[in-house]
Amino acid sequence: MSIACNKVKNVRCARVCSNEDAYYTRLHNNANVIALSENVENVEEIITTFLETKFSNEEKHIRRIEMISNYDN
Repeated sequence: MSIACNKVKNVRCARVCSNEDAYYTRLHNNANVIALSENVENVEEIITTFLETKFSNEEKHIRRIEMISNYDN
């Protein structure tokens, strides 16, 4: 699911299995889509964490996203 989503321009999808995954994929990668398995527990908590976590805006994370975005071109 996440592989297919990442084929769409400007989508940064991450496979998320935990609250920690949700937190760091937003904080470090500014993901805008998550892929969840039906077997994941506490889905509501994971989604809330994902939606409420802001991107860090650290230079190293910005560079990483720019590098990933360049693959879209």
